[in-house]
Amino acid sequence: MSSTSAMWVWLVGLVLWYAIRHPYHRRARKIATTRTERDIEERLLLGLTVLTLLVLPLLHAGSDVFAAFDYAAPAWQGWAGAAVMISFLVLFQRSHADLGRNWSVTLEIREQHARVHAMRHQRMLFTDLERD
Repeated sequence: MSSTSAMWVWLVGLVLWYAIRHPYHRRARKIATTRTERDIEERLLLGLTVLTLLVLPLLHAGSDVFAAFDYAAPAWQGWAGAAVMISFLVLFQRSHADLGRNWSVTLEIREQHARVHAMRHQRMLFTDLERD
């Protein structure tokens, strides 16, 4: 896969990521929050995530800012990235669907919040929230 094709795979993945997340985000804003665990550490980590997963790749795709760091990647690398992107999007969509009304961008407890018992979420630890 060429670097241009790999960039398009990333861009399509980004659009699909937004398409999956947007309806849940819109719905979550309408449900009252009873408790939030949003602190400076979480805000910094979210900001770092946006910088590294969105801003820097968009800057690379849309300008020559990082041209000095370009290299000829092997074709398998683009295909491996596409496979990881597809796997991520499937898991991302399933986790949002499983969480349903309980979904939030940050760690929040909503009115009528319920524990999720889907197999993918059995290892998530809510003990900190349950102790208080």
